[in-house]
Amino acid sequence: MWHDLTHRIDADTPRLPFLDAPRITALDEPLLEASELTIATHAGTHVEAPRHRFPDGDGIDAYPPDRFLGGGVAWSPDAGARDPITADALAPVLDARSPGDALLVGTGWDTHAGTPRYEDHPYLTPAAAEQIADAGLSWVGFDTPTPENPAALADDPDPADPAAFPVHTALLGADVLVAENLRGVERVASPEGTSVDVAALPLPIADGDAAPARVAARRARGATEPDHEANRRATAERAVEHDSETGGRRG
Repeated sequence: MWHDLTHRIDADTPRLPFLDAPRITALDEPLLEASELTIATHAGTHVEAPRHRFPDGDGIDAYPPDRFLGGGVAWSPDAGARDPITADALAPVLDARSPGDALLVGTGWDTHAGTPRYEDHPYLTPAAAEQIADAGLSWVGFDTPTPENPAALADDPDPADPAAFPVHTALLGADVLVAENLRGVERVASPEGTSVDVAALPLPIADGDAAPARVAARRARGATEPDHEANRRATAERAVEHDSETGGRRG
């Protein structure tokens, strides 16, 4: 069974605060229904190309469909609000993977989309990003608005600084594409990593830094069925622990 990991496109589509909400406008068409869609390339579920970080990098239209169709692993790390996802935690998941595979990271944070908590997501450490790059993966997807450290983003880093956006720099610099704002990854993920078939088809926007995409995954033949309810409970428990530590405040 294929699971849709894509957020609907509407006024509530998850996005970073500086992006406008998508707009769907009915056109005055006398014969058939037609609409106009206005959407930022990084709103909702999307895939990012190297051009997002490097002005001379390849655009999203440079990649054929084969790049986004194949095998991979869906992983649900033990990470709560603003927790790091480390290279040590990731290493066992990557051990059995091959170059060209995909990695789906399901933290359960998609359940906070549309709330301030969505910006307090877990994040990938630079060392973990380098590890993914060294493994030669094709692309990596997250159920968060970005894999970067939210505390660092709050400091408004200068994109011209080579040290800024270290996760994007490591991944896109190694031609590992990045998918963000996935949803429901826990339906195919497990703490040990579940082998999956994946499909992520971004629109071929000319020289695009990113593009909206329809992303789906299913368990590979012979893979163990993940415990969806256990994954959801673990996410909820981590949120409660975070609230108890912070008094319900963000941070």
